[in-house]
Amino acid sequence: MYELIYCSVATRLITLEDLTAILKTSRDFNAKNDITGMLVYYGKTREFVQWLEGDKKAVLALYNDRLLKDKRHSSLEILYEGPITQRHFKDWSMSFCQLDNFNPTEIKEFSAFAEKGFTNELITDRPSKAKDLMLSLRDHAR
Repeated sequence: MYELIYCSVATRLITLEDLTAILKTSRDFNAKNDITGMLVYYGKTREFVQWLEGDKKAVLALYNDRLLKDKRHSSLEILYEGPITQRHFKDWSMSFCQLDNFNPTEIKEFSAFAEKGFTNELITDRPSKAKDLMLSLRDHAR
Protein backbone atom coordinates (compact mmCIF):
# COMPACT_ATOMS: atom_id res chain seq x y z
CA MET A 1 0.00 0.00 0.00
CA TYR A 2 1.11 3.51 -0.85
CA GLU A 3 -0.07 7.08 -0.29
CA LEU A 4 0.57 10.31 -2.14
CA ILE A 5 -0.60 13.79 -1.12
CA TYR A 6 -0.26 16.70 -3.49
CA CYS A 7 -1.48 20.26 -3.82
CA SER A 8 -2.25 22.29 -6.92
CA VAL A 9 -3.85 25.54 -8.04
CA ALA A 10 -6.95 25.66 -10.24
CA THR A 11 -6.31 27.44 -13.53
CA ARG A 12 -9.69 29.16 -13.23
CA LEU A 13 -12.52 29.53 -10.76
CA ILE A 14 -14.00 26.08 -10.08
CA THR A 15 -17.80 25.95 -10.02
CA LEU A 16 -20.07 23.53 -8.21
CA GLU A 17 -20.72 21.84 -11.57
CA ASP A 18 -16.95 21.46 -12.10
CA LEU A 19 -16.54 19.92 -8.65
CA THR A 20 -19.43 17.53 -9.27
CA ALA A 21 -17.87 16.39 -12.56
CA ILE A 22 -14.41 16.01 -11.01
CA LEU A 23 -15.81 13.91 -8.17
CA LYS A 24 -17.87 11.67 -10.46
CA THR A 25 -14.89 10.98 -12.72
CA SER A 26 -12.57 10.46 -9.74
CA ARG A 27 -14.93 8.14 -7.91
CA ASP A 28 -15.57 6.01 -11.00
CA PHE A 29 -11.88 5.74 -11.90
CA ASN A 30 -10.75 5.11 -8.32
CA ALA A 31 -13.36 2.43 -7.71
CA LYS A 32 -12.15 0.55 -10.81
CA ASN A 33 -8.51 0.86 -9.72
CA ASP A 34 -8.86 0.23 -5.97
CA ILE A 35 -7.73 3.75 -5.10
CA THR A 36 -9.19 5.62 -2.15
CA GLY A 37 -8.64 9.10 -0.81
CA MET A 38 -9.88 12.60 -0.26
CA LEU A 39 -10.06 15.78 -2.32
CA VAL A 40 -10.10 19.16 -0.60
CA TYR A 41 -10.84 22.41 -2.43
CA TYR A 42 -10.41 25.93 -1.09
CA GLY A 43 -12.11 28.42 -3.40
CA LYS A 44 -10.61 31.47 -1.68
CA THR A 45 -7.18 30.52 -3.01
CA ARG A 46 -8.36 28.17 -5.82
CA GLU A 47 -6.25 25.39 -4.35
CA PHE A 48 -6.71 21.64 -4.25
CA VAL A 49 -5.11 19.13 -1.92
CA GLN A 50 -5.64 15.47 -2.70
CA TRP A 51 -4.71 12.37 -0.72
CA LEU A 52 -4.51 9.16 -2.76
CA GLU A 53 -3.94 5.68 -1.39
CA GLY A 54 -3.75 2.22 -2.92
CA ASP A 55 -1.32 0.07 -4.84
CA LYS A 56 1.84 2.09 -5.50
CA LYS A 57 1.78 1.44 -9.24
CA ALA A 58 -1.89 2.48 -9.52
CA VAL A 59 -1.44 5.65 -7.44
CA LEU A 60 1.65 6.75 -9.36
CA ALA A 61 0.00 5.99 -12.69
CA LEU A 62 -3.00 8.11 -11.72
CA TYR A 63 -0.77 10.99 -10.66
CA ASN A 64 1.61 10.83 -13.65
CA ASP A 65 -0.76 9.84 -16.44
CA ARG A 66 -3.91 11.74 -15.48
CA LEU A 67 -3.43 14.37 -12.81
CA LEU A 68 -0.24 15.95 -14.16
CA LYS A 69 -1.93 16.28 -17.57
CA ASP A 70 -5.22 17.75 -16.29
CA LYS A 71 -5.50 21.34 -17.58
CA ARG A 72 -7.90 22.37 -14.80
CA HIS A 73 -4.99 22.82 -12.40
CA SER A 74 -1.31 23.70 -12.41
CA SER A 75 1.64 23.97 -10.05
CA LEU A 76 1.24 20.41 -8.80
CA GLU A 77 3.52 19.70 -5.89
CA ILE A 78 3.84 16.44 -3.99
CA LEU A 79 3.65 17.17 -0.28
CA TYR A 80 4.19 13.62 0.87
CA GLU A 81 4.47 10.11 -0.54
CA GLY A 82 5.40 6.81 0.95
CA PRO A 83 4.34 3.33 2.03
CA ILE A 84 1.41 2.77 4.41
CA THR A 85 0.16 -0.27 6.28
CA GLN A 86 -3.52 0.68 6.16
CA ARG A 87 -5.84 3.09 4.37
CA HIS A 88 -7.10 6.27 6.03
CA PHE A 89 -10.05 6.58 3.60
CA LYS A 90 -10.94 2.91 3.10
CA ASP A 91 -14.67 3.63 2.73
CA TRP A 92 -14.25 6.37 0.12
CA SER A 93 -13.28 6.01 -3.52
CA MET A 94 -12.91 9.79 -3.20
CA SER A 95 -14.28 11.78 -0.29
CA PHE A 96 -14.60 15.52 -0.67
CA CYS A 97 -14.49 18.59 1.51
CA GLN A 98 -14.83 22.23 0.49
CA LEU A 99 -12.99 24.42 2.97
CA ASP A 100 -14.96 27.55 2.11
CA ASN A 101 -17.81 26.09 4.18
CA PHE A 102 -15.81 26.15 7.45
CA ASN A 103 -14.72 28.71 9.99
CA PRO A 104 -10.91 28.52 10.25
CA THR A 105 -11.10 28.15 14.04
CA GLU A 106 -13.36 25.06 13.84
CA ILE A 107 -10.86 22.64 12.32
CA LYS A 108 -7.40 21.74 13.61
CA GLU A 109 -4.63 23.13 11.38
CA PHE A 110 -7.06 25.12 9.20
CA SER A 111 -6.12 28.63 10.43
CA ALA A 112 -2.68 28.56 8.80
CA PHE A 113 -4.14 27.31 5.53
CA ALA A 114 -6.94 29.87 5.56
CA GLU A 115 -4.43 32.70 5.71
CA LYS A 116 -1.69 31.49 3.40
CA GLY A 117 -3.18 28.68 1.35
CA PHE A 118 -1.73 25.25 0.74
CA THR A 119 1.05 26.02 -1.69
CA ASN A 120 3.31 27.94 0.64
CA GLU A 121 6.43 27.29 2.66
CA LEU A 122 4.41 26.41 5.77
CA ILE A 123 3.03 23.33 4.06
CA THR A 124 5.90 22.30 1.86
CA ASP A 125 8.27 22.47 4.84
CA ARG A 126 5.86 20.51 7.08
CA PRO A 127 3.82 18.03 5.05
CA SER A 128 2.52 16.50 8.28
CA LYS A 129 0.41 19.66 8.70
CA ALA A 130 -1.39 18.90 5.43
CA LYS A 131 -2.00 15.34 6.62
CA ASP A 132 -3.29 16.59 9.98
CA LEU A 133 -5.70 18.98 8.26
CA MET A 134 -7.05 16.31 5.95
CA LEU A 135 -7.51 13.81 8.76
CA SER A 136 -9.36 16.50 10.73
CA LEU A 137 -11.62 17.09 7.73
CA ARG A 138 -12.32 13.39 7.19
CA ASP A 139 -15.31 13.47 9.55
CA HIS A 140 -16.81 16.40 7.62
CA ALA A 141 -16.36 14.89 4.16
CA ARG A 142 -19.11 13.76 1.87
